[in-house]
Amino acid sequence: VLTHGILGPRRNLLSFAKRLAQRFPSWQFLLVDLRCHGQTAGMDRPPAGPNDVVSAAKDVLEVLNHLKIYPHTLLGHSFGGKVAMS
Repeated sequence: VLTHGILGPRRNLLSFAKRLAQRFPSWQFLLVDLRCHGQTAGMDRPPAGPNDVVSAAKDVLEVLNHLKIYPHTLLGHSFGGKVAMS
């Protein structure tokens, strides 16, 4: 699971994910848009709660639980790194 920094969407990590996929072809990758970024910025109803690290981390966990994905690694850039560590 890859999480982006505060000033960009998930696609900022796409080239990095592609390079990792070439190096590790058996791995699978999930890039998520954190709340109020990328595709989540245009939601009809914004997510409840503050736009902070804890809320973003809970959002990522909800996505993973919904998809029934239990990753071995969470990796984030900048703000996304704080989300991953939370």
